[in-house]
Amino acid sequence: MAGKKSPSIFSTLQKTTENASAVNGELTRQLPVASLVDNPMNRFSMAEDDEFLSTMRSVEQDGFLEDIVVTPDGENTWRIISGHRRVRAAKKLGKVTVPCKVRHYHDRLEELRALMGTNLHRRNVSPFDMARQLETLREVLREEDRLPENVKEQAEMMASQTELSRATVERYLDLLNLDDTLTGWAEGGKMTMTDAYELARRS
Repeated sequence: MAGKKSPSIFSTLQKTTENASAVNGELTRQLPVASLVDNPMNRFSMAEDDEFLSTMRSVEQDGFLEDIVVTPDGENTWRIISGHRRVRAAKKLGKVTVPCKVRHYHDRLEELRALMGTNLHRRNVSPFDMARQLETLREVLREEDRLPENVKEQAEMMASQTELSRATVERYLDLLNLDDTLTGWAEGGKMTMTDAYELARRS
């Protein structure tokens, strides 16, 4: 399975940002909020927490300081790449349209890189969100027959996609070994992340 190294999420994000206008000829478009759908590859938390409430206040007071990034999902519908929280805030605030840039991706992996890159770049990501998102990355790599059989090589592959170390990738993925109860305790603050990582590693 050895071959040409794929670009990382962050280098893809930088290239996309720098060349988006030239490559896509994109313009900001006002799209109906109702036509925007959550991306099924997005595994980042959508809880209405303090961060979400802050987003709502920002949208209400200042509008959209940054465009939502979407990709076509069918006839007159678009999947969100960047801006899930802002779109949710817009819906709760009764907004009818939001400013969007429409981008096209060659395949699911390229789309996932863009989605992960924008979220990791702009948000404080919890360890469990990161674990779930890496699981999605692994699933997409498997679907595209790009995932090595060896577990260590899988971690290396995912590390190359995210600019994380292999050890860090393995540490996040270990969290997926915890059952729902332990995961809930850790996410709810009833267990320290140190204990969660240790239990996950033993599992």
